[in-house]
Amino acid sequence: RDLKPSNLMMDEAGHLRLADFGVAAILNEARIGQSGNVGGGTLLYMSPQQMQGLPPSVSDDIYALGATLYDLLTGHPPFYLGDIVNEVQNTAPEPIEKRLARFRIQNDVPSDVCAMVMACLSKNPEQRPLSAQAMADWMGISSLETTYGGAMARAVSAKNKSAVAPKKPREIA
Repeated sequence: RDLKPSNLMMDEAGHLRLADFGVAAILNEARIGQSGNVGGGTLLYMSPQQMQGLPPSVSDDIYALGATLYDLLTGHPPFYLGDIVNEVQNTAPEPIEKRLARFRIQNDVPSDVCAMVMACLSKNPEQRPLSAQAMADWMGISSLETTYGGAMARAVSAKNKSAVAPKKPREIA
């Protein structure tokens, strides 16, 4: 319940690892504060349902994963200025291609990846992919350690300066 780029790390073997796993559940009683945390999550990556205080569900994590991927691909979370709570609950995120163009970012994100990320960010949890495996299937990859998975891991490493770089670059088949 607190998936975000700063909680993703790469180990020395180049494997993507989730840090802070489970801590969000312990912090469930947190309130919105200066850190931007509410209900054990971080506002910028939190689903509309989590912001409303509804019981946690897998769809909240799918939303957070979509928001994290959006951030890694475009340089910013889907909503990061103004009334974030209102925007997350009521505004559709800017399409990835438009965000990249607006910030003049060169990133050839495949259209199936853009569509999958945007589906993760649906306001309606029933319209989000059901699991990370469903997301991989959507993009036509059989393993999360393929081209897209490798690209995401490299994006995490570049975005999160505290990540540990692998000793040798690995080719992802």
